[in-house]
Amino acid sequence: MLYEKIEEHLNILNTLFEARDEEIATITSKDKEELKETNSRLKQKESKLKELINKNGNQAKIILDLFYEYLELSNNKNAYYDQKYYKAGFKDAVGLLMICLNE
Repeated sequence: MLYEKIEEHLNILNTLFEARDEEIATITSKDKEELKETNSRLKQKESKLKELINKNGNQAKIILDLFYEYLELSNNKNAYYDQKYYKAGFKDAVGLLMICLNE
């Protein structure tokens, strides 16, 4: 009986994980906006960086400044999705705790 109860909870948990994964993986209009803006800015910075490297190998300060700006934008893009997944995981964990406490 205990084994059946555990198996039932595992099946429910797997179903929740699969549903949540599909929900999170969906690109929303907000996601599209964020990606469009960030990718555009990243391309601009990358283009300027390549241009400066090709033309002016001796202007290291300018090149490094642009490189760090590029990295910051890239990190912001990654942080956006990290936060999205973290929040979803936290909600799932709280939901599971509530289910366990109610039994």
